[in-house]
Amino acid sequence: MKGAQVKFYVVVVALLLMVGCSKEPKITSPNEVVESYFKALYNERNFDKAVSLASAHHQTLLNSYGTPASVGRYLYNMSYDHIDIQAERPSGVTYMNNPDSLRISVLISGYSHGQRADELFEVIVVFEDESWKVDWKLDSPY
Repeated sequence: MKGAQVKFYVVVVALLLMVGCSKEPKITSPNEVVESYFKALYNERNFDKAVSLASAHHQTLLNSYGTPASVGRYLYNMSYDHIDIQAERPSGVTYMNNPDSLRISVLISGYSHGQRADELFEVIVVFEDESWKVDWKLDSPY
């Protein structure tokens, strides 16, 4: 009986170690991709992570700006110190009748120079290389 208990504890410890040492959770849904993309740009200032979450088309554009600050200021015209982001869950609205693309509404609340600013816009995500990628930010209709 004691041998069975020891084996059980060894298996439990091994499983805990495997789970504890696993990589970052895989981002799978389009709204998670959008949130992670903008958090990487504005909160984490991690340009490489943002580029990895962008489509091939959008990566070319991002690389021409080179830094998260430049992307935020010049490409998106949104210069924030820190943001809170809410991306809606996909409702199935495709972009230009392409079944591999979706429109996601995004609300960003951020602070720039001590002033709070809210921005509502839509982002196009495309299914590329077996995952969702940010492809473009549409101008706000409001």
